[in-house]
Amino acid sequence: MRQFLLSLGLACALGVPAAHAQTPTWQWGAQSINPTPTNATQARAYSIATDAAGNSYVGGGLQERDGVSSVRTFGSTRLSSATISGVVGKLNAAGQWQWATAIEAQDANGTNNTVVFLGDIVPTPAGDVFVTGTVDEDATSMRIGTVTLPLTGSNLEQRMFVARLNSSGQCLWILAVNNADANSMALNPMNGELIVAGDYHGAVSFGSTALPAPIGPNDQGMFVARLSQAGQWTSTLGARTTGSGDIGADEAVVGPQGQVAVAVAVRGGSATLGSTTINATSGDKQAVAQLTPAGQWQWVTQSSTASSLEIDGLQYDASGNVWMSNTTNAGGQLGTITLPTNTVGFVGRLSTVGAWNLVGAVTSQNGGVLGGGKLAVDAQGNAVLAGTINADPSASTVYSFGTRSLSFSESGEYVARFNTNGQWQYAIKPPVATGGGRYSFSAIAFDQAGSLLTMGNLFGGSVTFGSTILTGSSRDIFVAKLNSAGSTLAVRQAAGAQPLALYPNPVTAGTAATLRLAAPAPATQPVTLRNTLGQIVRQTTITAGNQEAAVPTTGLAPGVYLLEAGISRTQVVVH
Repeated sequence: MRQFLLSLGLACALGVPAAHAQTPTWQWGAQSINPTPTNATQARAYSIATDAAGNSYVGGGLQERDGVSSVRTFGSTRLSSATISGVVGKLNAAGQWQWATAIEAQDANGTNNTVVFLGDIVPTPAGDVFVTGTVDEDATSMRIGTVTLPLTGSNLEQRMFVARLNSSGQCLWILAVNNADANSMALNPMNGELIVAGDYHGAVSFGSTALPAPIGPNDQGMFVARLSQAGQWTSTLGARTTGSGDIGADEAVVGPQGQVAVAVAVRGGSATLGSTTINATSGDKQAVAQLTPAGQWQWVTQSSTASSLEIDGLQYDASGNVWMSNTTNAGGQLGTITLPTNTVGFVGRLSTVGAWNLVGAVTSQNGGVLGGGKLAVDAQGNAVLAGTINADPSASTVYSFGTRSLSFSESGEYVARFNTNGQWQYAIKPPVATGGGRYSFSAIAFDQAGSLLTMGNLFGGSVTFGSTILTGSSRDIFVAKLNSAGSTLAVRQAAGAQPLALYPNPVTAGTAATLRLAAPAPATQPVTLRNTLGQIVRQTTITAGNQEAAVPTTGLAPGVYLLEAGISRTQVVVH
């Protein structure tokens, strides 16, 4: 049913000869602006996500320096922090700030001098946004807009929070969990639940579920929890080491059927997930583990004896394969795949049963370090890496992405795409910062048009993305859009399929489009509407003898969808 996701592209579906991958081009950039650019205050970039309409949602923070409050403007919104606070913001598809909201914590004296670190950010199809992060264990309350949450507990190791904001940036609710730290959050497309994963110390409870404390008083356990959009914990799964040691979930992502992949790190001791034991008594270990949609450990893929995993990114494709990026590997064996001895990083794909089936190595003949490999997967299952090259300034360092090479005489950024045929399609250097400045990528995400939204930190100087010149102070948040970085959803018709007519197309969200078959249906047949992940979002039927059916779009986010009637298919654009 999802073979269309692996087709050659929209041009092929329309009967136009398929083209090679287009060269990516930067379209625009946006940033936080420091009204006093000579001070040392900071705006920090952490996470980014996109919705079906091409909007970007960013998570970051403001940090004071030397007693000077950090002040930044995001479009027409001005935010200030006298300590370290969180920031959530929204940009439209043209790179214009729509709103920005601060996340603050207060101490017992009612002053905002405690710390908030924002972690992951997840938008819903309806335009709401969920954020998670860490709030100071000594804080007595936290506030987002007009919503304040009293905080209780003492002698804590850490404290996590989750909050929901509406499409205008107004907070709807906040919740906190003592002694836990949320490292990752994702939305389950099957039921709308949130998957929150991270680590915990000591006694911890998620709603009515209490997790067993780790063995030692300083040890760390791991959790994967499910949270409703109303803010109720529905289930929680925990894991701890059998001896003294730490286990944590560094990242968790949700697949097209509701399965969950977790990047697991074990430091000391050993931990058992399902039928697999990860033994880290002789050295730290990382692994990728998958939970079934019902929340049971299904498989675990560990590093081999000849190489180690240092997982930087984790993503599903629409077929249920799991992609991961690794940027510290120096060569080794991944299943039956042998990496070159001069490998400095790779992007790899695990099958639905956790077997290595595709790996793209990045090599360097003269040393150097490939750092910060952020990962995103486009609609057709191609993987894109973006990160930092840490080059030796005394000599030029060459990095090879297959047959494509980039040379660096100093540290810089890169973006590269590895396709499902096992080829590096491009490797490019983004624009260079001038005026003594530099920048780095913190997170990346695709929109449905195949553009890559990059988020990072800009340290002084200036950099030009497309027609936009960004000028930084000591540290600022920036977002830049790279067109044609990925492939979009495509439609491939089955042999003998009759054309489908749909009108109007595009269709306005909330109204019904009319589907018309080439001839009356000989028997009742289903009509299915799918999103870009291949998930069913609407279903109806055409009864025998009829030729038309209404296709409802109420509640659908703007974007591109696939309509199926029997073996016939067509694209639907909702706006």
